[in-house]
Amino acid sequence: MINFTKMHGLGNDFVIMNNLDGDVCLSVEEIRQLADRRFGIGFDQLLMIESATSKVADFRYVIFNADGSEVSQCGNGARCFALYLQKKELTNKNTITVETNSGNLVLTINRDKSVRVEMGKPSFIPSEIPFITQAQTIEYSLEDQKMGVLSIGNPHAVAMLKDIDTEDIKAIATRLQNSNYFPEI
Repeated sequence: MINFTKMHGLGNDFVIMNNLDGDVCLSVEEIRQLADRRFGIGFDQLLMIESATSKVADFRYVIFNADGSEVSQCGNGARCFALYLQKKELTNKNTITVETNSGNLVLTINRDKSVRVEMGKPSFIPSEIPFITQAQTIEYSLEDQKMGVLSIGNPHAVAMLKDIDTEDIKAIATRLQNSNYFPEI
């Protein structure tokens, strides 16, 4: 049996597992099965709490998408992660430093139980995102869609839409995810 907690943050749902003892080891297929919304727990991401490997961090934060792939950071997940640590009494700190695959995050639990996530400075340099383009610019036209691109530990595309209610956002996102512009997606 594996114990877990399910949490929600700004429209995303997360399953959090305490792996401080290092006894939880899930395969990609097992993560996919757990993520299944009809036959599993159902989640957008699985967040694993692990022991920090450096002295400057309190915990390590490992993130898996529902397809079993590992990602570097998730701001919404980090907020849930911080509250989980405090509610489960794994820390009594209000400011927590956590390791991720793309560096450390500083999570601050405020008095009202909201959480501030310091994710560092965004990068707009294509090779650091990574993003495939001929030249760096502020705005790109990809798949007939104008957008900006950046990384805050993982690639982001910010679509510029005339009317969010009439645009097929899922189709736009799917085209970008299936394109060759973002080699790590």
